[in-house]
Amino acid sequence: MSSLTKGLILVIVILGIGGALVVWKNKVGGHAGANFNSISQEELDTLVADIAKQDPVALKRLGADPEMKKQQLESLKQILAFASEAQREGLTNEKPYKQELENINAEVVAVNYDRDINKDKGPMPPFGFIGEDRVKAYWGEGDQPPAGWWENFKNKVGLGKEDHNIEFDKFIETKLTILGESNPKMKDHQLTDDERQQARDFFAKISILNDEYNEKLAKGPSANPSATAISRPVCRLANSKPLSVALLVVPFWVSAHNMVMIVVGVFLMQFFVQGAWGVVPAHINELSPGQYRGFFPGFAYQLGILCAASIPYVESVLGERFTYTQAMGGMMTVVFVLAITVMYFGPEARGVSFRKPIGAVPE
Repeated sequence: MSSLTKGLILVIVILGIGGALVVWKNKVGGHAGANFNSISQEELDTLVADIAKQDPVALKRLGADPEMKKQQLESLKQILAFASEAQREGLTNEKPYKQELENINAEVVAVNYDRDINKDKGPMPPFGFIGEDRVKAYWGEGDQPPAGWWENFKNKVGLGKEDHNIEFDKFIETKLTILGESNPKMKDHQLTDDERQQARDFFAKISILNDEYNEKLAKGPSANPSATAISRPVCRLANSKPLSVALLVVPFWVSAHNMVMIVVGVFLMQFFVQGAWGVVPAHINELSPGQYRGFFPGFAYQLGILCAASIPYVESVLGERFTYTQAMGGMMTVVFVLAITVMYFGPEARGVSFRKPIGAVPE
């Protein structure tokens, strides 16, 4: 067996381990970072602050009535207990429920964001400030500005945004499935044209607000004051941008012909690599399921070391077929491209609280 064949076999084994971990995470890990066995002080403060905004009188009554406070805490514990049991039995990973959790998350973000940005504009029903023209634009109706070359490229290679009609079909199918399970009389319910149109408008407005919120959040809290109140993923941007720049530095790094250029190339490469991987420890901890958080980050690091240990061997094998510069630059290019892809399109759990719970729900 040649050295090149051995190297290829090793790469395939590493990819197989990675694929197995992804399957394990989806089947065992559930929703990354989700822990329904307890509620932290930070989360409780958020709930109280939200009540204070919506109904200050109710909050005052709650503070003055110990029995009511006790009942509310007991109800909250029961809700968390049901959620914990559903997660333990794997219901959160079953298709309709997993999709519905995503729907609920999108609705919560949209409602809170809409309320936050329009709080000084007077009374209006939820999403009332989104006009018909924006809804039509969302569905691609009427005159539309031409898409940029990057969006066209992603659409051609299948990495663009999912078609809105397909997303809506998933949304409405999930709603009808869960409605039929909760009410057998509605199992074969067929939407009327008016009901479908109302659902379509509702879905469009939720999606518009989510897209707008994510765009502002990606620009930082200064562009979106409500970013601190609603947590959404941005770690993929924090990681993929430095890696993208590092990818551009690769030719400069491997082609330097004097000491000054070598020093500059190495400095730039390490600068952007460390900029990307500096947040990885926190990122892995957030992604780790609560029940495996003590094990998963270290295990992931050791797997990374296992994979990295093969790089010198693979580079030496490639060096027998190409120059060492080509082998080293080629390997770095492959690593950066794979890392950018995983970081940008991979899962996130930004904003997960690691504070000590103030109360635990019994198993």
